[in-house]
Amino acid sequence: GAADDEAYGVTVDAAGSAYLTGETTSINFPTTPPAFQTTMGGSPIFKSTDGGDSWNPASAGLPDNSFNALAIDPRTPATLYAGMGDLAGPGGAFKSTDGGENWFAINNGLFASQTSSVSFLTIDPKTPSTLYALSLGAIFKTTDSGNSWNFAARTMPGFNPLSLVIDPTTPTTLYSGGNACPPPPSPLSARDGLSTRSFSAQSSAGESASTVHQEEFSTRALNKSTDGGVTWSPTTFPSCAVSLLAIDPKTSSTIYTTTFSIIFKSTDGGNTWRNTSNNAEVLAIDPANPATVYAGISFNNSGKVTKSTDGGSTWSDTGLSGVSIKTLAIDPVSPNTIYAGANNLTLNFDYLSLTTVPTGFGGGVFKSTDGGTTWSSPSLIGATIQALVVDPLNPSTLYAGAFRDSDAFVAKITAAGARVYSTLLGGAGRDTGIAIAVDSAGRAYITGETFSGNLPTRDAIQSTKASGILAPGAFVTVLDAAGATLVYSTHLGGSGVANKGDVGMGIAVDAFGKAYVAGQTASGNFPTTHFIQPAFGGSVDAFVSKLAFPPRIVSVSISGKNLSVTGDNFDKGAVILINGVEQRTRNDQSAPGTVLIGKKAAKSILPGQVVKIRVRNSDDTLSDEFAFARSVE
Repeated sequence: GAADDEAYGVTVDAAGSAYLTGETTSINFPTTPPAFQTTMGGSPIFKSTDGGDSWNPASAGLPDNSFNALAIDPRTPATLYAGMGDLAGPGGAFKSTDGGENWFAINNGLFASQTSSVSFLTIDPKTPSTLYALSLGAIFKTTDSGNSWNFAARTMPGFNPLSLVIDPTTPTTLYSGGNACPPPPSPLSARDGLSTRSFSAQSSAGESASTVHQEEFSTRALNKSTDGGVTWSPTTFPSCAVSLLAIDPKTSSTIYTTTFSIIFKSTDGGNTWRNTSNNAEVLAIDPANPATVYAGISFNNSGKVTKSTDGGSTWSDTGLSGVSIKTLAIDPVSPNTIYAGANNLTLNFDYLSLTTVPTGFGGGVFKSTDGGTTWSSPSLIGATIQALVVDPLNPSTLYAGAFRDSDAFVAKITAAGARVYSTLLGGAGRDTGIAIAVDSAGRAYITGETFSGNLPTRDAIQSTKASGILAPGAFVTVLDAAGATLVYSTHLGGSGVANKGDVGMGIAVDAFGKAYVAGQTASGNFPTTHFIQPAFGGSVDAFVSKLAFPPRIVSVSISGKNLSVTGDNFDKGAVILINGVEQRTRNDQSAPGTVLIGKKAAKSILPGQVVKIRVRNSDDTLSDEFAFARSVE
């Protein structure tokens, strides 16, 4: 497709057809009907209408690119705005007027039109047709709901804005925080004896360069406008970087910022600041009682949500810890209801493309209904959550912005190079097919790793991912010969530790459809039976598993005196039962795992008679009952 596609596993059948598996981030990855899954399981935006219990993708029309920002119209909450894009592909500003069902670009006036990257959005609470966007280091403004944008300002030379808040009482007053830290001295300057106390700051918006002294940087991290963004002036701030801003909804002279994960507070509109002695990367202020502030920390597995009830003077831990918190949202009607979004998004440098490539390694959404004392089990498991927005008029509706992770794919290609089928396989998080095998009936067996709690399963040995939201689990999936239906699909693994989990790395299949899987596990409780090594050795162990699934009947037919039962997962020694009575049974030589022959079994079924047929494997597992009616001859 248009993004990144990588194949990791290949096998070949007796006819020379190749079966491939791997992962893709392409929303236009070519699939062939009737493929099992034709669309990506992940999405840059998800929507819940039941308070976060369940989620559905809400991203039709958005590009295959990084999600950055989400804003909701406080008066008409079916209107949403999204900021998309990175250096790797198209992005910009997008708008939905139907609650996220459909999106369209609103990039008129933004840099480079369709390829601009919008990293931040905020909406005027009193005049929702006015929005501000951060794009390519500059501030843009629209006063007509995104129909057109105008360059508002690059607040100061040498300043890269990262966040912006609007005074809820006087919306013409804005604060913009960002990075004004000096770059390190260049080797050229040091070699030539040039002063390292100054540098030339050239904005990407094209303004002329100006010389800025290092000692001035700490005054440029936070800038203020009192005329709707037309002019800006620096405030006195004790750091050269501000990554986040939050403003008291009732007393707008009270502002919180974070700098290098430390929370600072001002009560005089940014003139003076004090260190609150707490760390955070995200903040949320209770709209009904602004002295209550929640802070989210994302120090990998030491992340947590803390709470202050005295405006930041003191802080205490809530009941959520051990996860990397990246966003917080409060129900405006019932402020004791809080949502926390977690993710483990990493940036890796690609030496081939010379670009930084983001990769998601899990995430999810947590919910508390008692002010953070207790939290529910996570929903949207595996999605790399970056933003949460609650509908202010109908708070059971909320939206989650997420990094669009990869899905596994499976494809079959003939020896002549013709594509037989191609399908996606995945859920909300990152899913990767690593190894593949094929049986005599042409069914593909895939194993790999998944971060998705909603990976498609069928007749699963393990129906849920046991490794939490930030660690992968192994999976085993079998597709029918057409690539259109799951024969079976299951999670496989334990609870993992930290960000380490379980990965299926190799797979083989015998004549009766039994899968043999090898991989690695970081789970001390990896499920074992009939084991050679009874206990986890520590750190990362290898594992080998043999999977046998219950038999399943697909069809029954009569040929002369014999009864033919077609299905899946029939092992050597399987027997046919007619109304509970065993029949003399053999496995068909050409397809022993999928066809059973009941010798002279048809003699016990009269014309017009309806019987109940089951298959029992040698391990005593039984198929579901299959009703068969013999035709009247």
